[in-house]
Amino acid sequence: MNIYQFDCYKDFLIESIKKSPSGGRGMKRKIAEFVNCHTSFVSQVLSGEKDFSLEQSLKLSRFFSLNELETKFFLNLVNFSRSGDHELKDYYEQEKQALRLEGQRMENFLEVNVKLSLEEAAKYYSDSSFSLVRLACAFKNIRTAQDISIFLGMDLEKVEKILTFLLEKKILIDGSEGLVQSSRITHLEKDSPMINLHHRNWRMKALQKQEIPDDRDLFFTVPMSLATKDIEKVKLILQKAVKEIYALLGDSEDQSIACLNIDWFRVSREMEC
Repeated sequence: MNIYQFDCYKDFLIESIKKSPSGGRGMKRKIAEFVNCHTSFVSQVLSGEKDFSLEQSLKLSRFFSLNELETKFFLNLVNFSRSGDHELKDYYEQEKQALRLEGQRMENFLEVNVKLSLEEAAKYYSDSSFSLVRLACAFKNIRTAQDISIFLGMDLEKVEKILTFLLEKKILIDGSEGLVQSSRITHLEKDSPMINLHHRNWRMKALQKQEIPDDRDLFFTVPMSLATKDIEKVKLILQKAVKEIYALLGDSEDQSIACLNIDWFRVSREMEC
């Protein structure tokens, strides 16, 4: 569950309890035992009558397996709820917005463990062929440069040059059974000078693919007008979907290569009501 979509920690707890494997049964008792309080107190907090202490809230962040940034955001919500002074509430509101923006950065959703230098990133993201070669090595029957060349219809010399780079960066491994992917993934931050080039390469692939109609593909474009606050809600929905897709990949058998391009952006300035 994406904690950054919540403005009240109690709403987050209620939704987390509802979506627990048990459907919420026995969760209040488990929470009470974990934070060392009575079950009746947990009920009072969730109903809005009382607040958890900061010590109890920190324990709750562990109970719900929040990461470091999510914990900071959760504690911020608790502090906001406990604050009785407008100036203090304003302080925590500003802090909340800053933490939310940081949490929504896509690299905080992904386990990124390959850091490329600017020169290396320029090379890797200059051509979508680098990603295609890496992805091709996920297939059990593709283990050599020749296999990749035939599968992708790519010049063998080009494949070999790309493989040299990918092996050097340990994005691929040349093991006893041939070429395989490592567990390492790359990701460009949104302020990277390479990001526009990366997006452009794969959107060009999408445009090229649309020239060959295939009912199995999905291309969807819809300009729309909506409330400013709902623009942020749609962004959160899309980020949640990306996270779920990445979770799906772990157990998905490698049979095809596909590409997901997502664009969600403001086209005009905000209109005053």
